[in-house]
Amino acid sequence: GGTMFWFKRKEIVVDLFTPFQSVADEYPIELTRKFTPKWFKGAKPSYLVDDFKPHPTLKGCTGMLDLWQKGFIIPLWTDCVVKVNKVNQEVGAGDFEWQTADSRTTPISHHHNQWSMFADPKKHGHFKFGDCWAMKTKENIKWHWSAPYWHQGLDLDYTTPPALINAYDTSMTLNIQLMLKVDKPKVIEFTAGDPMVQMIPLSDRNIKIKTHVVDHQEFINLTSEASGIGVSKFINGYKSSVKNTKKRKESKCPFHFK
Repeated sequence: GGTMFWFKRKEIVVDLFTPFQSVADEYPIELTRKFTPKWFKGAKPSYLVDDFKPHPTLKGCTGMLDLWQKGFIIPLWTDCVVKVNKVNQEVGAGDFEWQTADSRTTPISHHHNQWSMFADPKKHGHFKFGDCWAMKTKENIKWHWSAPYWHQGLDLDYTTPPALINAYDTSMTLNIQLMLKVDKPKVIEFTAGDPMVQMIPLSDRNIKIKTHVVDHQEFINLTSEASGIGVSKFINGYKSSVKNTKKRKESKCPFHFK
Protein backbone atom coordinates (compact mmCIF):
# COMPACT_ATOMS: atom_id res chain seq x y z
CA GLY A 1 0.00 0.00 0.00
CA GLY A 2 0.96 3.65 -0.34
CA THR A 3 2.61 5.69 2.37
CA MET A 4 0.63 8.55 3.94
CA PHE A 5 2.48 11.70 4.95
CA TRP A 6 1.24 14.13 7.58
CA PHE A 7 2.39 17.73 7.40
CA LYS A 8 2.10 20.20 10.25
CA ARG A 9 0.16 23.27 9.15
CA LYS A 10 2.17 26.43 8.99
CA GLU A 11 1.38 28.93 11.75
CA ILE A 12 0.32 32.50 11.07
CA VAL A 13 3.11 34.59 12.54
CA VAL A 14 1.87 37.94 13.84
CA ASP A 15 4.53 40.56 14.51
CA LEU A 16 3.39 43.14 17.06
CA PHE A 17 5.24 46.38 17.78
CA THR A 18 5.02 48.80 20.70
CA PRO A 19 7.31 51.60 21.90
CA PHE A 20 6.40 50.88 25.52
CA GLN A 21 8.23 48.13 27.40
CA SER A 22 5.79 48.51 30.31
CA VAL A 23 2.80 47.78 28.04
CA ALA A 24 4.51 44.71 26.57
CA ASP A 25 5.21 43.46 30.10
CA GLU A 26 1.97 44.34 31.90
CA TYR A 27 -0.76 44.43 29.20
CA PRO A 28 0.48 42.29 26.30
CA ILE A 29 -1.63 41.28 23.34
CA GLU A 30 -2.11 37.53 23.73
CA LEU A 31 -4.07 34.62 22.31
CA THR A 32 -7.76 34.75 23.20
CA ARG A 33 -7.59 31.47 25.10
CA LYS A 34 -5.34 33.14 27.69
CA PHE A 35 -8.14 35.54 28.64
CA THR A 36 -10.79 33.84 30.78
CA PRO A 37 -13.83 35.96 31.73
CA LYS A 38 -14.18 36.47 35.48
CA TRP A 39 -17.78 35.23 35.52
CA PHE A 40 -16.75 31.97 33.83
CA LYS A 41 -14.24 30.88 36.48
CA GLY A 42 -16.83 30.29 39.20
CA ALA A 43 -19.71 29.21 36.98
CA LYS A 44 -21.22 25.75 37.43
CA PRO A 45 -21.52 23.45 34.39
CA SER A 46 -25.02 22.29 35.33
CA TYR A 47 -28.02 22.92 37.60
CA LEU A 48 -30.90 20.84 38.96
CA VAL A 49 -34.56 21.46 38.21
CA ASP A 50 -37.77 19.86 39.43
CA ASP A 51 -37.01 16.47 37.91
CA PHE A 52 -33.67 16.45 39.74
CA LYS A 53 -31.84 15.88 36.50
CA PRO A 54 -28.77 18.03 35.74
CA HIS A 55 -29.26 20.57 32.96
CA PRO A 56 -26.29 22.26 31.24
CA THR A 57 -25.46 25.93 31.74
CA LEU A 58 -23.78 28.47 29.51
CA LYS A 59 -20.40 27.19 30.72
CA GLY A 60 -20.65 24.30 28.28
CA CYS A 61 -21.69 26.33 25.22
CA THR A 62 -19.63 24.91 22.35
CA GLY A 63 -19.98 27.95 20.12
CA MET A 64 -18.74 30.28 22.85
CA LEU A 65 -15.85 28.03 23.86
CA ASP A 66 -14.78 27.57 20.24
CA LEU A 67 -14.74 31.35 19.81
CA TRP A 68 -12.31 31.63 22.73
CA GLN A 69 -9.86 29.39 20.89
CA LYS A 70 -9.59 31.79 17.96
CA GLY A 71 -7.43 34.83 17.37
CA PHE A 72 -6.03 37.19 19.95
CA ILE A 73 -7.24 39.91 22.29
CA ILE A 74 -6.06 43.50 22.65
CA PRO A 75 -6.38 44.60 26.29
CA LEU A 76 -6.53 48.25 27.28
CA TRP A 77 -3.18 49.56 28.53
CA THR A 78 -4.38 52.44 30.71
CA ASP A 79 -7.12 53.46 33.11
CA CYS A 80 -9.37 56.14 31.65
CA VAL A 81 -12.38 58.11 32.84
CA VAL A 82 -14.76 59.80 30.40
CA LYS A 83 -17.09 62.46 31.76
CA VAL A 84 -20.18 62.97 29.61
CA ASN A 85 -21.83 66.38 29.95
CA LYS A 86 -25.18 67.66 28.72
CA VAL A 87 -25.71 67.51 24.97
CA ASN A 88 -24.39 70.63 23.25
CA GLN A 89 -27.51 71.77 21.39
CA GLU A 90 -25.65 74.55 19.56
CA VAL A 91 -23.40 72.15 17.68
CA GLY A 92 -25.95 69.34 17.77
CA ALA A 93 -23.63 66.83 19.36
CA GLY A 94 -22.74 65.18 22.65
CA ASP A 95 -20.15 66.84 24.86
CA PHE A 96 -17.57 64.81 26.77
CA GLU A 97 -14.07 65.05 28.22
CA TRP A 98 -11.57 62.48 29.43
CA GLN A 99 -8.52 61.79 31.56
CA THR A 100 -6.10 58.86 31.36
CA ALA A 101 -3.93 57.47 34.16
CA ASP A 102 -0.71 57.70 32.18
CA SER A 103 1.14 60.24 30.06
CA ARG A 104 1.72 57.89 27.12
CA THR A 105 -1.96 57.63 26.11
CA THR A 106 -3.76 60.49 24.38
CA PRO A 107 -7.22 59.37 23.18
CA ILE A 108 -8.85 61.36 20.41
CA SER A 109 -12.40 61.82 19.13
CA HIS A 110 -13.20 62.15 15.44
CA HIS A 111 -15.59 64.94 14.41
CA HIS A 112 -19.17 63.83 14.00
CA ASN A 113 -19.24 65.01 10.38
CA GLN A 114 -17.24 61.86 9.58
CA TRP A 115 -19.86 59.43 10.88
CA SER A 116 -23.17 61.26 11.50
CA MET A 117 -24.71 59.57 8.46
CA PHE A 118 -24.60 56.39 10.57
CA ALA A 119 -25.15 57.51 14.18
CA ASP A 120 -26.96 60.43 15.82
CA PRO A 121 -24.20 62.68 17.27
CA LYS A 122 -26.58 63.78 20.03
CA LYS A 123 -26.60 60.20 21.28
CA HIS A 124 -23.20 58.87 20.26
CA GLY A 125 -19.60 60.04 20.14
CA HIS A 126 -16.46 58.57 18.61
CA PHE A 127 -13.54 57.72 20.91
CA LYS A 128 -10.19 56.16 20.07
CA PHE A 129 -7.28 54.76 22.06
CA GLY A 130 -4.22 54.69 19.82
CA ASP A 131 -0.46 55.10 19.41
CA CYS A 132 0.42 51.97 21.35
CA TRP A 133 0.40 48.96 19.01
CA ALA A 134 1.17 48.18 15.38
CA MET A 135 0.90 44.85 13.58
CA LYS A 136 2.43 43.24 10.51
CA THR A 137 2.19 39.77 9.00
CA LYS A 138 3.54 38.07 5.87
CA GLU A 139 0.25 36.25 5.37
CA ASN A 140 -2.36 37.65 2.98
CA ILE A 141 -5.20 36.93 5.40
CA LYS A 142 -8.04 39.16 6.49
CA TRP A 143 -8.89 39.49 10.17
CA HIS A 144 -12.27 40.04 11.78
CA TRP A 145 -12.06 42.91 14.26
CA SER A 146 -14.82 42.82 16.88
CA ALA A 147 -15.70 43.27 20.53
CA PRO A 148 -14.88 40.36 22.89
CA TYR A 149 -18.58 40.04 23.70
CA TRP A 150 -18.35 37.37 26.41
CA HIS A 151 -15.50 39.16 28.18
CA GLN A 152 -17.10 42.61 28.25
CA GLY A 153 -20.64 41.81 29.32
CA LEU A 154 -23.85 43.66 28.45
CA ASP A 155 -23.95 46.79 30.60
CA LEU A 156 -21.66 48.95 28.52
CA ASP A 157 -21.83 52.62 27.60
CA TYR A 158 -19.94 51.98 24.38
CA THR A 159 -19.84 49.69 21.38
CA THR A 160 -16.94 48.49 19.21
CA PRO A 161 -17.42 48.92 15.44
CA PRO A 162 -16.57 45.66 13.62
CA ALA A 163 -14.36 45.51 10.55
CA LEU A 164 -12.26 43.30 8.31
CA ILE A 165 -8.60 44.30 8.18
CA ASN A 166 -5.39 43.10 6.59
CA ALA A 167 -1.80 43.63 7.74
CA TYR A 168 -0.19 41.81 4.82
CA ASP A 169 3.33 43.10 4.19
CA THR A 170 2.51 46.53 5.59
CA SER A 171 2.12 47.69 9.16
CA MET A 172 -1.31 48.38 10.60
CA THR A 173 -1.97 50.53 13.64
CA LEU A 174 -4.15 48.72 16.19
CA ASN A 175 -6.29 51.60 17.37
CA ILE A 176 -9.17 50.72 19.70
CA GLN A 177 -12.23 52.30 18.10
CA LEU A 178 -15.33 52.94 20.19
CA MET A 179 -18.69 54.64 19.88
CA LEU A 180 -19.71 56.10 23.25
CA LYS A 181 -23.27 56.62 24.44
CA VAL A 182 -23.35 60.35 25.23
CA ASP A 183 -27.08 61.10 25.33
CA LYS A 184 -27.07 62.09 29.01
CA PRO A 185 -24.57 63.07 31.74
CA LYS A 186 -22.62 60.12 33.12
CA VAL A 187 -19.14 58.82 33.88
CA ILE A 188 -17.70 56.00 31.76
CA GLU A 189 -14.77 54.15 33.30
CA PHE A 190 -12.17 52.02 31.53
CA THR A 191 -9.67 49.84 33.39
CA ALA A 192 -6.20 48.80 32.27
CA GLY A 193 -6.19 45.13 31.32
CA ASP A 194 -9.82 45.08 30.16
CA PRO A 195 -10.23 43.04 26.95
CA MET A 196 -11.24 45.55 24.27
CA VAL A 197 -10.84 43.87 20.87
CA GLN A 198 -10.77 40.29 19.59
CA MET A 199 -9.08 39.77 16.23
CA ILE A 200 -9.90 36.50 14.46
CA PRO A 201 -8.12 35.41 11.25
CA LEU A 202 -10.30 34.17 8.40
CA SER A 203 -8.27 30.98 8.50
CA ASP A 204 -8.22 27.83 10.62
CA ARG A 205 -4.44 27.91 11.04
CA ASN A 206 -2.89 28.50 14.46
CA ILE A 207 -1.36 31.84 15.41
CA LYS A 208 2.07 32.62 16.79
CA ILE A 209 2.55 36.08 18.32
CA LYS A 210 5.92 37.79 18.33
CA THR A 211 6.08 41.02 20.33
CA HIS A 212 8.78 43.59 19.57
CA VAL A 213 9.56 46.64 21.69
CA VAL A 214 10.92 49.32 19.37
CA ASP A 215 12.12 52.89 19.86
CA HIS A 216 9.69 55.76 19.33
CA GLN A 217 11.08 56.78 15.94
CA GLU A 218 10.73 53.28 14.53
CA PHE A 219 7.19 53.10 15.86
CA ILE A 220 6.38 56.46 14.24
CA ASN A 221 7.72 55.09 10.97
CA LEU A 222 5.53 52.01 11.31
CA THR A 223 2.37 53.96 12.08
CA SER A 224 3.11 56.44 9.29
CA GLU A 225 3.32 53.50 6.91
CA ALA A 226 -0.10 52.42 8.09
CA SER A 227 -1.95 55.74 7.87
CA GLY A 228 0.06 58.12 5.74
CA ILE A 229 -2.15 58.62 2.74
CA GLY A 230 -3.83 62.02 2.44
CA VAL A 231 -7.46 62.95 2.65
CA SER A 232 -7.79 63.16 -1.14
CA LYS A 233 -6.88 59.49 -1.50
CA PHE A 234 -9.36 58.44 1.16
CA ILE A 235 -12.36 59.85 -0.68
CA ASN A 236 -13.74 57.04 -2.89
CA GLY A 237 -10.80 54.98 -1.63
CA TYR A 238 -12.76 51.74 -1.36
CA LYS A 239 -13.49 51.54 -5.10
CA SER A 240 -9.84 52.19 -5.83
CA SER A 241 -8.76 49.49 -3.38
CA VAL A 242 -10.97 46.89 -5.05
CA LYS A 243 -9.39 47.66 -8.40
CA ASN A 244 -5.91 47.34 -6.89
CA THR A 245 -6.42 44.16 -4.86
CA LYS A 246 -3.83 42.31 -6.90
CA LYS A 247 -1.34 45.00 -5.93
CA ARG A 248 -2.20 44.40 -2.26
CA LYS A 249 -3.59 47.89 -1.68
CA GLU A 250 -6.27 48.06 1.02
CA SER A 251 -8.94 50.66 1.68
CA LYS A 252 -7.99 53.43 4.08
CA CYS A 253 -10.22 54.50 6.94
CA PRO A 254 -10.37 57.74 8.93
CA PHE A 255 -10.70 55.57 12.05
CA HIS A 256 -7.41 53.95 10.96
CA PHE A 257 -8.65 50.38 11.00
CA LYS A 258 -6.20 50.29 8.13
